[in-house]
Amino acid sequence: MKLVIISDTHLSDGTTSANPSPQAFEILRNEIEENTLANEAQEIRLVLLGDIFDPVRTDWWFEPANVQPKQRPWNGELDPRTGMNRDSAEVERQFTAVLRRILDHPATRAFIEMINTLPTTKAGQRPALAYVLGNHDRAFNNFPSLQQMVRARFGGLPLDFANSFTDP
Repeated sequence: MKLVIISDTHLSDGTTSANPSPQAFEILRNEIEENTLANEAQEIRLVLLGDIFDPVRTDWWFEPANVQPKQRPWNGELDPRTGMNRDSAEVERQFTAVLRRILDHPATRAFIEMINTLPTTKAGQRPALAYVLGNHDRAFNNFPSLQQMVRARFGGLPLDFANSFTDP
């Protein structure tokens, strides 16, 4: 098995912080492919180890037309179970809007394309994906709709969301 761990890319909508160059993901894809072939890997396990998508780092939160300060996830009356604003429908709307912007960014599209075009192994298997949530993407724990938005971009590759990863 070939284990590939990618951590802390902090892909954003590009308004507050810079994303990695799309070409960096092409280089990474080539490196994974070369190592997979050279080692005759029977299986590729790709672990996205937290803070891959970063819906916190965006200017979107500060535009009054998008959200009022008291409605932001970290303001207003907080739900002790989630640590976020109790108005979960509103918070989900906000994170959905931000995630759409992130998924449409060229760097994010290149990242997803990199994963979607990884080769099958010698045994004919496509990579398996695990997404371990970090602090910046923890909202994915609260809103399965965000997980579904991400899964939809990965062309049918199995993608499990979790808070930890163990592989014997």
